[in-house]
Amino acid sequence: AQQIQRHPEFRRAEQQGVRLLPQQGLDPVSHQVLAACDVALVASGTATLEAALFKRPMVIAYRVPTLTYWMMRRRALIQDIGLPNILLGSRVVPELIQHEANASALVAAVRRWLDDAASISRVSEKFVGLHQSLRLGAAQRIADILDSELTDASRR
Repeated sequence: AQQIQRHPEFRRAEQQGVRLLPQQGLDPVSHQVLAACDVALVASGTATLEAALFKRPMVIAYRVPTLTYWMMRRRALIQDIGLPNILLGSRVVPELIQHEANASALVAAVRRWLDDAASISRVSEKFVGLHQSLRLGAAQRIADILDSELTDASRR
């Protein structure tokens, strides 16, 4: 099994009862982890959509090279990076980007989910709606939404 180096904040979270299940990749094992977890800590990309389809609250964390981050922010191509937030048109799950994606902030964001059952219920309902909307013409709808977002951003 692959070992990951644990930051002290993550070790403290584990000591307080937060179970961390490291998992990478889109495979049947990641599906089992998503099905079993209470909250997912997810890197941006299709894994965020997977977590949404499993109706799991999540915290999206993303880091890119500094120059890439600077260029993306300067051009303001899109407001959100997580597919659930983009597709739902609002920030329904937190996104911690670049310097915000540190161990303390990640643990705090996960803990907020764990301490707020009402928020978990609300986001789960939103994910049910997202799942239903993606079932019919999903590829075209995603393309249309992304086209609209990028067109709007290029006009700014």
